[in-house]
This record gives sequence, structure tokens and C-alpha cells, in this order.
Amino acid sequence: MSTPSTDVEAQVLRLMWRETIKYYNKHLASNQKDKILEKSVDDPASPTCGLGEFIHDVESALSTRYGPAPKQKGLYDALQNIQLYASIGDVMIQHQPHITALIWGAARLLLQVAVEGVGLRFHIAAAVSHVLQKFDRCRKEAILLRNNPEAFNAVVRLQAHTLNYLFRARAYCKRRHRITFRLLGDAFQRKFASLWSKVERADQELASFIRTHQAVEQVEFRTGVGKTVLASWLAQRLSQPAASAHIYSRSNARGALLPQSLLLAAIVQLLRARQCLVEQLKPAFWDNLQSLVVPTHFPLQEIPCPLLFTLLTEVLKLLPSSVLIFDGLDECPECPAATQLFESLLSLKADPNIKTKIVLLSQRTPFLDQQLQVLKRLDLCANTMSGPIEVYVRKRVEENQQLQDLHDDIIRTVVEGAQGLFLWARLMLDSLENADSIMQQRALLQEPPSGLMDMYQRRWDEHQQDLGNEQIKQRDEVLLLLAGHTHPVDLDVICEALVLFTDPTIPAKEKKFFYRGKKIKQLCGSFVEVSGNDVQFSHSSARLFIERLHRRTNQNPYEYLLRISLSKLRELQYRDWRTCLRLLWMNIFGGEKFPKELDFQVAESALYNHACLNWQTYVTHLSRLPDDLVEELRSFILGNEFVTWSENLYLLRNKSGLEGQLNVVIELRQWYEQLDQDTRPELPISTIFIEAHESLSRDLEQNAGNVLARFLPLMRLGWFLSLAARSFGDLQQDLDYKTTVAEGFLRYLGERDPITLQAQLAMYADYLWKGPYDFALERIQAVYDIQREVLGEDAPDLIGTRTMIAGAYYRLGQLREAARIFQEVLERILTTMGGMSKAFLAGELFLGEVNEFAGNVQEATRLFRDVEKKWVDKNGKTSPFAAALFTGFGSIYRRQNNFDDAAGYLIDAWSQRVRIQTTEHPLCVDSALQLAVLYRDASKPEMARDFLNEVANSSVFGVSFERVCQRTHIQAMLLFDAGEYTEPRNNLQALILSSIGEDREKNNRELLWVRLNLAEAMRRHDEADGALMLFTELVTPIRDDNSIDAVSINTLHDEPEPVHQLQIAETGLRLIRDGRYEQADNLLLREGLAWVRPQDFWIIFGGPMADTATMHLRPPATVSIEK
Repeated sequence: MSTPSTDVEAQVLRLMWRETIKYYNKHLASNQKDKILEKSVDDPASPTCGLGEFIHDVESALSTRYGPAPKQKGLYDALQNIQLYASIGDVMIQHQPHITALIWGAARLLLQVAVEGVGLRFHIAAAVSHVLQKFDRCRKEAILLRNNPEAFNAVVRLQAHTLNYLFRARAYCKRRHRITFRLLGDAFQRKFASLWSKVERADQELASFIRTHQAVEQVEFRTGVGKTVLASWLAQRLSQPAASAHIYSRSNARGALLPQSLLLAAIVQLLRARQCLVEQLKPAFWDNLQSLVVPTHFPLQEIPCPLLFTLLTEVLKLLPSSVLIFDGLDECPECPAATQLFESLLSLKADPNIKTKIVLLSQRTPFLDQQLQVLKRLDLCANTMSGPIEVYVRKRVEENQQLQDLHDDIIRTVVEGAQGLFLWARLMLDSLENADSIMQQRALLQEPPSGLMDMYQRRWDEHQQDLGNEQIKQRDEVLLLLAGHTHPVDLDVICEALVLFTDPTIPAKEKKFFYRGKKIKQLCGSFVEVSGNDVQFSHSSARLFIERLHRRTNQNPYEYLLRISLSKLRELQYRDWRTCLRLLWMNIFGGEKFPKELDFQVAESALYNHACLNWQTYVTHLSRLPDDLVEELRSFILGNEFVTWSENLYLLRNKSGLEGQLNVVIELRQWYEQLDQDTRPELPISTIFIEAHESLSRDLEQNAGNVLARFLPLMRLGWFLSLAARSFGDLQQDLDYKTTVAEGFLRYLGERDPITLQAQLAMYADYLWKGPYDFALERIQAVYDIQREVLGEDAPDLIGTRTMIAGAYYRLGQLREAARIFQEVLERILTTMGGMSKAFLAGELFLGEVNEFAGNVQEATRLFRDVEKKWVDKNGKTSPFAAALFTGFGSIYRRQNNFDDAAGYLIDAWSQRVRIQTTEHPLCVDSALQLAVLYRDASKPEMARDFLNEVANSSVFGVSFERVCQRTHIQAMLLFDAGEYTEPRNNLQALILSSIGEDREKNNRELLWVRLNLAEAMRRHDEADGALMLFTELVTPIRDDNSIDAVSINTLHDEPEPVHQLQIAETGLRLIRDGRYEQADNLLLREGLAWVRPQDFWIIFGGPMADTATMHLRPPATVSIEK
């Protein structure tokens, strides 16, 4: 019941009371004398009673008379609850309409009855408490919802029913004799229970309206207006009967709040609010949630928003009603994840199974205006917030004895100076409370109102006077450290970085939190807050002030943090080759053959772990590096300490692979390329990761005294380049490392040692990209046979080997055999590792590629969708694995003429490959070719040519003749589509001529499809004989001994093949292109023919390779016959 300090709020409250009285008089008053005069709204009230003082006297009397009697606990609790409202109401009542005096007087009478009949338990006192809460909430909600007539009317109805309850209770108690007071408790509860139910029903109608009308509402603020306070109040207000969650993951930096953190917080808070959901949610929900929140160091931004929103939706569907209040949305970056978050929240409105009210709290930004333009908005400005600020100021002044002498001046000056900003009011009151004298308080009040930054400057200057030189230095370092992070920093990290409070004599309990947290707060004052073990700026405006201070003093927090990080990462213990070797051995071999000399421990360090995860972020925030930092960074990248960092990052990321290292390398390369070439420092970025591991390998060969030691860094290089290779040269280097390792293990361990067998498999796996594929199959099969003898039939290692065998058959074009083995492997993985394991999903991806290539679109789609659901939705799109899946999806949708979805998937794959591998890698070239085929099919020739141009200068075409054939084939089809003939015909004929006769070994799968399309084009131009000649050297008769004739025929003119044989060759190719492999085999067998060269059907290594088999000639727009 606070004072409306603006004309707008005064008008709203008078209108609310006027409508309340009308409703009460018309629908609820039992007779004429019970009606309320409407003019009471305009009459000022007089403070006829002081409810707060009255309650204080009552509590004293009760305590003196009865002591802490258990039976009076309910009454004490009720009185304490009323006290929250009474202390404000007593002060403000004189400024409100006369009706509030009537309410206050009725409440006082009821309380007096309750106290005098103290034996009546606490029913009447509790009733007064509930009534005052209702009126307080009605006042606030009327102001907030004033622009919505339906909501405002719902508030009026609730207030009228509450008023009716209060006045009837007053009349009932006034009619009772004092001797009956002791009997009033139970009778009062029985008498008024049904009446109170009407009040609750009106309250539920209001809550229902808030939940169901306008499912999402945006409330906009200025900095410091008090949005977080409001969010907390809304969460408490709307928590009954709905499950409520106030989601606020503060970063205190614009663009630094991750959408994923908001969604995860919403899930967790709703689960806490409704414990019964634990049993209702399915096991799959908990499996997915656990996989996201287990203690790992995966960056939160790598978790896909759609997966988190799916989990949130599952929770919301089980709730009868819920309220989600998302606070600080203006701190979200302008990124796809934020767009996904807003789209998902808006989609809740259309789901009939979800009864959710969403309130979005933010400062106004262009990005949010664009994303949330369809929402209803409420702007909290100076006019709407000055009333609540006055309530806050008055309460603080009343509660603080130091502010009593200038009571009225303080209230007036602070309310006027705040201009609607809670934060300004709080800071000003803090300064007044900390003043040394009334004279200093008066001086503060007489100063012109200052902005937030000026107030921070004053607090900065005042606080600094209490610090010594060493403390000032420590404070500056803490603030530099915080300024370089958009998230809270661990207290242990700060203390270790600054060598603060590390005295071994300090008790462990104090070190853990109390001692150190208090000291950090003493150093930094009100600019930081310490919560548990997290340290962060107290407000975004405090961060802004410190950042401005750093700019004025030329201090760069990222430079400071990089110095600290490199200093820690390069400590002597991390440069020691023994530390590197121990980590490599444990991470690669586990306890297998573990050398005794490596049996030691390195002390745990919070700062080291922090530096491991963040050093590259500090680097990439700097556009120029001082010379000493350049040298430190170069030494780190080239030294043993880099290997130590890599292995520790592997552990921090839960041994999930080397994707973390790859992302760091990509981030550094992008940063380095963007630096000004004139000032760019000389850093070994192009060879990062490689040089440090090669150097360590040489170091271990000289010093380790273990014949296997030098091979471990090379094993890591092989695994890393399998992900990070950017060209055919890198792929060859990858094979060289693996060959060196395999030969070394074979020499020292023998051919039957399990470690040797794994090294050989890693080497032969690279032959699945390099070829020859029949050699790869032979060698992998040989290793498989030895593994079965050494390890047994049920050994887990055999699963991976069998998968590689299936991959070899796929490369050989034997799709049915490959599919059979893949299916067998999947069944084994399913029983041993489960359907969510990476091995199972990789097997499904490979089997999907086989089915897609064979034309089994439905089965391929099923497999790809399962992988997408289990992997991509959980791990995101930023990985080579996801890019391979998207390429498969794109090819399937293109087959079905669903060009929009195909383009979406293929462009995602292209984007990731350009980012990770560049256009010098064959996988990236494959993505460009896939997109060119897609846009040609979609009749968008210019876009097809654009993607061909993207890779036109790639060195891949100088190494891979089949990809040259693919590019030329696509270009020719585009020319055919445009009505050209001679140029594309000549280009395709030149390809075929370069792969026959002496160059027959250059023939490949792509040239088979070239022959079919070129033959059709030639027949349209009356060149049927020439068309048939294209199918020479493809099939040959089978002799009686089941061998085939050697082929050396160059042209039909020299020694023509039988026409029928050429026709069979063409028909067989068409059957294979259409996926009818068995019919093609039967046709050749029936005619006594066989394919001349199985290698013609091999499927080259790719991501997967562009599938041009489905490209068909279509009638050109115009026909131009040139002779």
C-alpha cells in the first residue's frame, strides 16, 4: 500500500479503487448500508491507527504474559507476516484514497479481537495476513497490467472479493461480546471459509488470465531499473498454483550470456519446483540430461539449443501450469543459438499441451526488437518505477538509525535523483549510510544528481583511501582478471594467480571460502560479489566502469591474463619430458606396459586447469602482442609444455577425443589470418601442434631410455591429422606418422602384440583414402585374423577391425557385402556398447552412406535420422562427423527433389569443412561438388557455378583425376542445359580419350556416368554410332576356364567390338546407375560377359564423394547443332 509518486500511478490506483467499489456495491454488498461511497476514492485518508506499532505492542504483551508457548506459534508467525506490510502501510497511508484507511482500521480491529481472545489460535490473525497480501499484490498488478483491460478487470474483481471478505469479518467480530472472543477462532474459520474460497477463485482467475492470455510477454528496462528484483517478485507471486522459475544466468557483459545456460537453468529450476516430476519423466530424459550436466569441460555453447528445448518441453507438458521468467536477455549474443532460443520460446504459445506463461526481461536492443517484435511489451521507465523506488527508499531510511536526522531530505532527494533507477538509489543510500557525519550526509544531498559512473568514481576514490599500496595492486589485478571473463571466476583461480592467502598456516576451512572470500570483498569493495566459490562483478554497470577505467589507464585485461596463463603453463614441471610422456602413456595405453619411472604425480592446480581452457581466448582478444609476449607464446607453442597442455585438455574434456585441440587450432589460425600483415608477429601458427610433438619425439628418443616412448607423440599427431588435415599433403603426412609408429611397434613388440595390431590398423585405415583399396582389405583382414587368435572371438577390438573391413568393401563398390558386414557389426555394438555409443552411431552413419549410394533411400533416411537425433541434437553441428552426416542427408533429399532441405544440410556441411579443412582438402571439394550438382538439379545454374568457382584453384584437382572428371561433368551438364552442345561434348570426349588405351588405368566410376550422359546427348544430335563407341573397353567375354580376355582395343574403327557387346555394356551401366546391381550382374552373366576392370567401380574416399550418378541429361532450352 505504498504511495503513488507519479501522476500516472495515482490515476491508475484511483481508477482501480473506483472500479473495485463499483463492483463491490453492485455484486457483493448485502444491503444499502454496507455499500461504500465512491467519493472515498478522492478523499485523503488520515493515519488514524498505526498497525506496525500496534503489532509491536501486541508481541511484547504476549511474550510477557505467555512466553514462547508452543500453542501461540501460529499467532506469532501471522503477526510477523503482517509486520512486513504494516511498517510500509503505516507510513504511506496518509497519501492514499480514504478507502485504504477503512481497510487499515478493519485490519486493526480484527487483530485486536484475535489478541484479546488469545486462546482462539491464530485463524483471525492469519486471515488479516492473507488479506493484506492480496491488497498489496493487487496494487502492484494494477500498475503493471494497466494497459490490458481484461487483466485490469481481473485485478478489480479480486480486490472487490477481498474487500468483501474483510468487511464481513469486521462486522461479524464487532457483533460478538468480549466473553465470546475465546470461542471465535474455530467459528470464524468455519463461517468464512466459503467466503475466502471466492477470493481465491478470483485470484486463480487472474493467475489463469496471466498464464493463458499472451503466452509470452517482454518487459523492457534501462540499466539499473530493478528488473532482477521485479523478476524475483514475479516468480514468488506467480508460484501458486503454477511452477515458477526465475532464470537469470548473469554474465554482466553484453553478448556474453549463453542461451544454453538459460534453458538449462529453466529445466533445473522447474524440476526443483515439482519433485513429483522425477518419477514421471522417462529414462531417456534423464540419460540426455545427465550427459549434458556431468562434470566435464565441454564448452556450453557446443550443446545444441534444440536438444535443451526438447528437454524443457518434456517438463512443461507434465505441468498443469508454469511460469518462466527469463532475466537479462539483452546479454545474449546475436548468434544462431539465440535465434533458436527465441523461436523455441515463441513456439510454446502454439502448443495446446503446454500451459506456460513466459516473461522476458531485458534492456532494449535492435537484435531483440527484431526477434521479439510480435510480443506484447511493457516498458518500465522512470514514471512506472518511481513509486516502488520510493517505497524502497522509505523502508531503508526507517530501518537505519544513521539516516533519521535527515529523514525527509534523504527521501525526497534520493527519489528525485534516482529517475527510475533502483541501482542509483541503492548506491546513494549506501554512500549516505557510510558517511562519517551528518555534515557529510548533507553535503552528499546538496550535490547535483550524478550519473551512475560518477557515483562509481566517488565510491572508487573513497574505497581507495582505505587501502595500502600492496592492497591497491592486488585489487587492480583482481579486477583485471575479472574484466577478461564474461562468467564468474573461481576463487581458487584468483588466489593462485595472485598468490593471495596461500599461507599454509591458514586453516583449510578458512581457505575454502570464508577467509579468502571476505578478503577479496575487502580488496574490491562493492564492485565485486563473492558467492560460494564464484567471484564476479556486482553489476553490469560496475563492469562498465572498470572497463572504462582500464581504457583510461591503458590496461588490457586480456594481455594481463595471457601473461598469467603462459607463466603457469610454462612452469618447469610442465616442460619436463617426463610429465609429457606420463600423460601420453596414460591417455593412450592406460596402465598397459606402464614404466615404473613414470609413476609420479603432478600437483593439482586450479589456475593451470583454468589456463588450459582459456589461454587461446586471451590470445584472440589481442590485435597486437608486446614483443615479450610474442616470444612467450612462440616458446609455448613449440615446447614440451604444449604437449602437456594438449593431454591435460584431453582429460579435462573427459577423454572425448581431440576436437577440443582442433577447435583451439582453428581459432588461432583465424585470429592470425585477420591480423594486420604489417604488424603480424612471427608465430608458428601454420605448424601448430605438429612441431611441438615432433620435437618431443626427438627429445624422448635421446633421453627417455624406452624404445616405445618416441612413438607416442607421433601417434597423437596421426590421430590429430585425421581430424585436422587441410590438404592431401597433410593426409600423406598423417599416413607417414602412422607408418613410422606401426613399423616401430612391429620391430620392438612383434606382429602379434595387441598394441602393434592397433598401430597397423591405424596405418591401413589411411589406405582407405589413399588406395589401393584391395590392398587395404587384404591387410586389414590379415590383422583381423591375428586378433581373433590372440585376443579371442569376443574381444572388443574386433568390432573396430570388422568395421574397417566393411569400409573396404564399400570402397571396392561391393555395396551388398559392405551393408551385410556393417549390419553385423551394429548388432554386436548394440549388445556390448548400446545404441547411444559413438561406435554405434558411426556404424549407422557408414551403413546409411552405403544404402544411399545403393539407392535405398528409405533405409538410409532412417539411419541418418537416428544418428541426427542421438548425436547432432546433443553434440552440435561443429564437427567432421556431423558434416559427413549432413552430406548424406543432402544427397538423399536431392534424390527426392527436396532441394530446400538438401541445400540446408549441404551448406551446413560446406561451412564446417571450410572452417576446419579449407578448400585444399578433398572433403571440402566434395561438398562444393555436391552443392553444384544440387543447384544444377534445382535449375539454379549460377549458384552451381559459384560453388565450382569456390574450389576452382584447389590443389585437390591436381592430385585426384576422378574429381577433375566430376567437375568437368557438372560443367558440361550446365552447358547442355543452356542449349550448348559442341563444347560440352568435346570436353567430355577428351576425358574419355584420356582414360582408354594405354591410359586405361585412369578410368574411374565418374567416367561411367559421363559415358551415359554423353551418349544420350550425342544420340539427340544424330551421332548414334559415336555414342555406342563410348562403351568400348568396359566388358569382355568369359572364357571356358572362367578367365576373361585382355583388352587392348582403342576404337571401333581399329578392331570393333561386337555391337551387341557394346549395347550390353551400356545397359549394364544404366542398371547400376539406377541401383539395380543384381540385375546388372545377371545380365552380364547371361550374356557370358564380365566387367573388364573392377577398379572402374571403386568409390573414392570422400565426405562422401559427390554422387553424380543421379545427374541426368534433360532437354536443353535450345538446340544448336554445329558441324
